[in-house]
Amino acid sequence: MDREKAIQKRLKLREEHERQYRLNLIVDLTKFLDAQLIPYQIEFGNNVAEWIAENFPIQFSGIDWGNCAGSETIPFVEDDVRDRLIVEAISNDLQVDDIVWIAWGNALRPIMSVRAEVVVLHPAKFADEDLDMWIIQVEKGFCLECYHEGYVGYKRVS
Repeated sequence: MDREKAIQKRLKLREEHERQYRLNLIVDLTKFLDAQLIPYQIEFGNNVAEWIAENFPIQFSGIDWGNCAGSETIPFVEDDVRDRLIVEAISNDLQVDDIVWIAWGNALRPIMSVRAEVVVLHPAKFADEDLDMWIIQVEKGFCLECYHEGYVGYKRVS
């Protein structure tokens, strides 16, 4: 095997290793969804972060909800309150069949898309993956942020 082929093979193996490592970061969630026969898609790009940065004011590591017209920010202490806030925001503003994209604070976690209904039925499964989570629905301009400082912020669909 010549040097160029060896380099290509090594790069391919490294890419596959990184992909598997990133998938393992959400393995509990994907195992749950697979066991429930719930369809989802995984993406390894940063489309969610780019969309948020283009459509919302950003401060440090989150959205500056105070400068975002039509948004609401509600504090929580307990996870069950957090989950209820996620369910209410999505249920009030999206349809069950709307596709939402989920990204987590650890950017190594791959981005996932599912039907909005899946998040409504299992909010803790998604929110427990990381202290920070963003759920967006691009076509409706919907964005929800579950932030580690103990609040859920979201922009209602106009």
